[in-house]
Formats: sequence, structure tokens, C-alpha cells
Amino acid sequence: MVDKREFRADLFYRLSVFPIELPPLRDRPEDIPCCVRHFARDYAARMHKRITVISDQFMTALVRHSWPGNVRELQNSIERSVILSPGAVLSGSLPEHTGTLKLSAPVTLEEAERSAHPSDSPANRRCGRRSGGAAARLGLPGRH
Repeated sequence: MVDKREFRADLFYRLSVFPIELPPLRDRPEDIPCCVRHFARDYAARMHKRITVISDQFMTALVRHSWPGNVRELQNSIERSVILSPGAVLSGSLPEHTGTLKLSAPVTLEEAERSAHPSDSPANRRCGRRSGGAAARLGLPGRH
């Protein structure tokens, strides 16, 4: 890909200092419980949640999943489960894979800005729709 100029040579050489080949997560299901415990501890600590147990049913589902998104997908799934966890037992559901990526219709910059800062948002109502008032209250930069 470097020869075809499809991949930056400088980035390739930075990444290839010491190549490590690792099979995808689906080919090493025995690693999943360890990864799950690690991610659950990490996210629980970050979110100040006390997660002490991972349900057997959830762990079984995680080990059986094919993980097309590899470790990043597992990590995201555990983060979502920790966020949604109401108690000390971590359980959750696996993401559904339809095999197709759903893309939204293209929008103009003006439409994107309008949807990002709707004039009828609760923050704008509290600030009396003053220019930049809601943004300041939310800790965001005002419009330029």
C-alpha cells in the first residue's frame, strides 16, 4: 500500500518498529473473560460505580459472540453496559449486527448547526434565547 501511495510511508515506519501479530478476538474466546473483567473494572472506576459481579449469562453471551469489531467492539459493549448498570451486577445485551451500515442523508452546514443548537432547546429557553447565553451556560463556545 505504501508503494501504491495508499498508505503514508512515515506512518507505516512508525507503526512497524516492532510488529506484533495477534489473532482476532473471535479466534481466542478464552481471552474474552479476562478482557471483560479488565474493561468492567476500568469503566466502573471511571464512572464511580461499584460493579462487583459479571452475570454468568452475560459472560456466556460475550464469549459466544463473534466480535466483528474485535477488541474495540468488546470494549465499547462493556462501557455501554457499565453506563446502563443500575447495581453491582454487570449484565447487558450484545450489539445487533445487520451487516449494513446505516448512513444518514447528507445535510448542509446550516442544517447541522441548527440541529446542534436548536432554538427551542431547554438551555435556550432558560437563557431567554440570548445569543451565546445557552452555549456559555453549557460551557461551550458561542457561535462565530
